[in-house]
Amino acid sequence: AFAFDNDADTGMYSAGANALGFTTGGTGRLFINSNGHAGIGTSSPDRLVHIFKGEAGTAISDSNTALMIENSTHAIIQMASPNNFSNRILFGDPQDADAGKFLYDHSNNSLQFYVNASERIRIDSTGKFGVGATTVDEIIHAKSSDTTVRLKIESSGTRSYPGVRLTND
Repeated sequence: AFAFDNDADTGMYSAGANALGFTTGGTGRLFINSNGHAGIGTSSPDRLVHIFKGEAGTAISDSNTALMIENSTHAIIQMASPNNFSNRILFGDPQDADAGKFLYDHSNNSLQFYVNASERIRIDSTGKFGVGATTVDEIIHAKSSDTTVRLKIESSGTRSYPGVRLTND
């Protein structure tokens, strides 16, 4: 084990066979197991990186999961940036680093969804919903460069009645 002269309960130690642990205040905080999986808050990381705040029960993660976040209540990922920037989640492939994207733009408080590297859906700061429109003029705004813009409402049940109801409160 490695510890500091003036802080004996903080350091690095063998957490088991072929496992490494880091401790602060006498409590294990970070662990790397024999598979190379890193656990924060758990000495038994389930995936490549496992952040543990509380027991989720018998939650099962997909075998392709690289990052597992576990909590006994809500599991939250929070991003923060200045007012004039955005927070983003990108989906990429070898040809395009941001083929898909979720973007929250703090400068205008809009949430944008990109598919095939183009903005497809926007929800603006007033809750207006746009499909194909980057400036949303109505509660629901659909815009297309096609000659026809259509709304399709489909029902496949035997006693189904698809429709649109327009009411005035």
